[in-house]
Amino acid sequence: MKCDTARFPVIGVKKLDPFTEVDFSVFREVGSCITKKTKDYYALFLPGVSDTVTYNAFRKPDDFFNCVRFGCSNTGTLFLTNQDTGASTLGASYEILSDATSFSSGVVTFYFYASVAGDHNITFTIADITDKAFNNADVYQLTVNTPVSNTYAPAQVNLFTPPDSVLGSGWGITSRGAMIKVESTTPAGSTIGLSSIALYESLADFEVENVVKLRCLDSNSGNMTVDASSSTCFGATYDETTISIERTLTGKQVTPNYWLLNPLLKRGEKTIASLPKTTERVIESLTLDGIAYGVINLEDMNEEECGEISVSLSDSCNVAESQLFKLNAVIADILEENQYFLDKEEKRLLFHSFLVGEKVIVSYPQKVEVEHFRGTDEALNETKVKMKYTFMASDGTKYIVEMNNVLVTSFPNNLSSTDETTFEFTISVQRDEEGNFFHLYRVKE
Repeated sequence: MKCDTARFPVIGVKKLDPFTEVDFSVFREVGSCITKKTKDYYALFLPGVSDTVTYNAFRKPDDFFNCVRFGCSNTGTLFLTNQDTGASTLGASYEILSDATSFSSGVVTFYFYASVAGDHNITFTIADITDKAFNNADVYQLTVNTPVSNTYAPAQVNLFTPPDSVLGSGWGITSRGAMIKVESTTPAGSTIGLSSIALYESLADFEVENVVKLRCLDSNSGNMTVDASSSTCFGATYDETTISIERTLTGKQVTPNYWLLNPLLKRGEKTIASLPKTTERVIESLTLDGIAYGVINLEDMNEEECGEISVSLSDSCNVAESQLFKLNAVIADILEENQYFLDKEEKRLLFHSFLVGEKVIVSYPQKVEVEHFRGTDEALNETKVKMKYTFMASDGTKYIVEMNNVLVTSFPNNLSSTDETTFEFTISVQRDEEGNFFHLYRVKE
């Protein structure tokens, strides 16, 4: 009798393709520190004696500027109704009690409601906080569209562009604040609305969606764990509070914006920094107020830095005596041969005249333009990350794994001169806004 060799069909998982990518979608909320509820107007512009104004705190527009829900930050709507028999211009003005120099080259956003569908021309005027009548102001014209009646449209004013027209001498920007006015010509019997005014320092504040790619993968590993608990009445059950899903991803290539996954990094304000630069120079002669010196000019030095300059004689046979020492003094009338003086104002180093003609090795902070980021816990909860990757079973079936809310708990900072640098990320999978940890899709082909 022959043995039964029948087997159920089974599958495995193919090894990682080096070209397989893991996508991290990084979202940051478009948020402003300078906001204004439209009910807090300074003045209304209602030409008709029968025109009406109401404020509804519960009528809030959907968030246009954010891709994911961080919690609704939009506020209620101020409604203005034209009760005249003809078209008239309705609007409202507002005091912005914040330093106007911080947003003078930035962006203003708000939402415009219209009871009728179509294009709507809006006039936006901005002036100094003391100019309530807008005698000296910048004027911007914009058009928004409401595709159907009784809907909102987002409006954006780019203050970094020249205004369409100027009243008087124009907006006099001061740290005291600003006055803004929003107006629109409204047909008889129709209503317009204003909601959720926000001011931003820069257009860069709207850079809120980015994709980081990790590829040339070595591993994509991890497990899901959940503890079991025993119950006298119902037997063994799972303890949902102990659910833990972690994955470790290691790859050799990432997109240049991978720093976005670092939970401690927050964009800073600085545009200038120092790059250590080492160079060989020859000390030249200089006479100041009748005193002979040696001098090296460092035109690209960042004079704001302290304690980052080192000078050594380059051809000294005695290494221990080759180092020169900085003299921290107000004036340097008398220098010894092993001393130098930093003249910050002129961006130069002064030496004893005996050293004229000598070669020296100088390390100093070179001034460079930079993009600045700060490592701080202020940024911990400012971003949300979604992760997506694919894998293939041995039968050729492709699967897509999507995790809509992951926390990056380990970020790579490895540098190596011997081995090829790898990037290893550890992520913790959390519930998304619908309560799911992840979604698994099997591709039908």
